[in-house]
Amino acid sequence: MNTYVMPNGDIELGDFPYRRSSDWANVVWIITEQCNLGCPYCIGFKSKGKATSLIDTLGVDGVVSRFENLRQRSGKNLYVTLTGGEPTIVDKLPELCHKLINKKFIIELQSNMTTGVDLKKFVDAVDPAGVAQIMATYHGWALDNKLPKLHENYINNFKYATAKGIMCVLKTVVPPGEITDVQAKLQKLKKELPVGAVVMPWLFIKGLPKSKNNMGNAYPYGYTREQHALLDTVCTVRGECQRLYRGGAGFFTGMPCDAGSGFLIIKCNGDAGRCYTLKTDKDCLGNLADDNINLHSAPKPCTAPFCGTSFWGMWFGTAPWNYVPNSDKNNAYYCKFGPDWK
Repeated sequence: MNTYVMPNGDIELGDFPYRRSSDWANVVWIITEQCNLGCPYCIGFKSKGKATSLIDTLGVDGVVSRFENLRQRSGKNLYVTLTGGEPTIVDKLPELCHKLINKKFIIELQSNMTTGVDLKKFVDAVDPAGVAQIMATYHGWALDNKLPKLHENYINNFKYATAKGIMCVLKTVVPPGEITDVQAKLQKLKKELPVGAVVMPWLFIKGLPKSKNNMGNAYPYGYTREQHALLDTVCTVRGECQRLYRGGAGFFTGMPCDAGSGFLIIKCNGDAGRCYTLKTDKDCLGNLADDNINLHSAPKPCTAPFCGTSFWGMWFGTAPWNYVPNSDKNNAYYCKFGPDWK
């Protein structure tokens, strides 16, 4: 398992390949908020339709030059993660990635892999050596029955990119209604993928509640105790991750964090911040369009009450304080909500 030892000795899962090296910084750019799927639980979805992006105003060369300037100012190599929304519906994505790779940037694409020709345009445009991976998130087996063409696109795109020498990683989203027979469906899905396909050792679960009284479609908060137990039988790595995190993961307030120095999030409007959890106006590091983003020279104390990048809903279920001695229940109120977790 890829782990990352924090400055205080705690262990965190390392999400990004170059995170262990201070010579690298991971830049996550929400290139668009549009998506072709529009899943109700997604925190990145805005609307369907034509994708809008800063590329529309800055141009491909303008975006590339800004990343070059950021690299020069920071003195670090940049691992650029392109996410959304759905990045592949951005018309200029293939051209952008081709030029970024030619400039010696390493890129990662996060995609639902269902857009058919758009994904193939990206694959055909880039040098596979410059693509660390495609994080290919499978959005539920509802695609099998309701939208079979999207399922077919996912499988075909996964195979196409793999055949071209790009590593694709299967991530699996599991809404509460799909938990009962998830193991059999997951095995069936794996059989459709290329031999040796990389499969994340956990079920990917995402979604944030709008407030403690409005859980909506955000899960795993919607999981019942019984559903949590079923997931534990399918995804045994949950227990291992809980063991790794018991030193205090999730509650990092005041601890040195490389967000802002080794990690950066750029919103669709160009505003740059330390991480997903903190609002960019609170820890703003500049704006991509203004070409003034500056990384911190060293880790800074975390100011978030609870880390939203630790896959907390996955590892801790609905009661993280059972694993973290110094946790604050008030700050983590949303983790204890669910149909039978009142």
